[in-house]
Amino acid sequence: MPDRVTVDADSLVTIVSEWVDLERRVLEAARERFGEKGRTSFAGALNALLEAGSVSPATAEALRGLHSLRNLAVYAPDDKALAARVPHFRSMSQAMRWSLDRARPEQVTMTGELFRRSVDRGRDAAA
Repeated sequence: MPDRVTVDADSLVTIVSEWVDLERRVLEAARERFGEKGRTSFAGALNALLEAGSVSPATAEALRGLHSLRNLAVYAPDDKALAARVPHFRSMSQAMRWSLDRARPEQVTMTGELFRRSVDRGRDAAA
């Protein structure tokens, strides 16, 4: 009788849900920046944003690393180190959200509408 595979469902759910949010942010940024051409895969959207200077090379590399960790969690959920990766994945996800949300004004931000509103409020206050 083969050994039974044990899956750490809580860790898997945490990593996948964190990833879904990051992927959504990158795809939204690409659509905001490139319109319908931004409707592509995560890798395509990230590469386009990187080439346009909308995300830094360090941010792109970190997102690729998180994508690899997500793939490992999905395709090898019985990996004994999965639970140990969750805190790292969560902290890196938070760092990426922070980095993406605070992109330079000439870059595409993940919260572009909020940024535009804050700029408008700043102009109104200065007037």
